[in-house]
Amino acid sequence: MAIAVAGQALYQWRQWAIQLAKENDIDKEEVDWLLQGFSQISSLSLQLDSYQNKSHILLAIPLRELTEKWQQRV
Repeated sequence: MAIAVAGQALYQWRQWAIQLAKENDIDKEEVDWLLQGFSQISSLSLQLDSYQNKSHILLAIPLRELTEKWQQRV
């Protein structure tokens, strides 16, 4: 079951996750790898931040679970 998330919300989540990665000496590419694993966002879209203007993006898991997975990694 796919969960729809606003592009802006996912953009804010990614910025938070990248900041957390920097604080913990983790390559920010891991954030993108995680996002690509649970969504259909391309690496180019992530690099250009073009996904943030979309009204919804489908995720395989809720954003809360994505956050939990990232926090486990950190």
